[in-house]
Amino acid sequence: MLRHSLTLLLLLPMVACASTAIPPENATGAEIYGIADCAGCHGDDFDGTMFGPGLKDVDLHWNPSALAGFFAAPESIIESDARLTELDKEYWFDMPDYDHIPPRQREILAIWLLEQAKEK
Repeated sequence: MLRHSLTLLLLLPMVACASTAIPPENATGAEIYGIADCAGCHGDDFDGTMFGPGLKDVDLHWNPSALAGFFAAPESIIESDARLTELDKEYWFDMPDYDHIPPRQREILAIWLLEQAKEK
């Protein structure tokens, strides 16, 4: 039990603190995914981790506009969607807000993620 608690304390700063870096204006979706540290919770291969769900089926539930909006204010969307509310209960941390990332870049990330899901 103590080992698990210590491990959690060591991991907490790495995972719970999502990046607040603002991607360059010309960043690609893949670059934004990296800069925002999405892989910290969703994995490099989109399979998810104990901190966040996989994203390989994100195209089944989202369109670019809705997903980009979710990045800005996930908590309010999670609270109003039964599927997301249940999914949220499975993970250790809440999805952070990425409202510091400009809307166009959130849209670029959303489009890229949906394209990646279709390729999987």
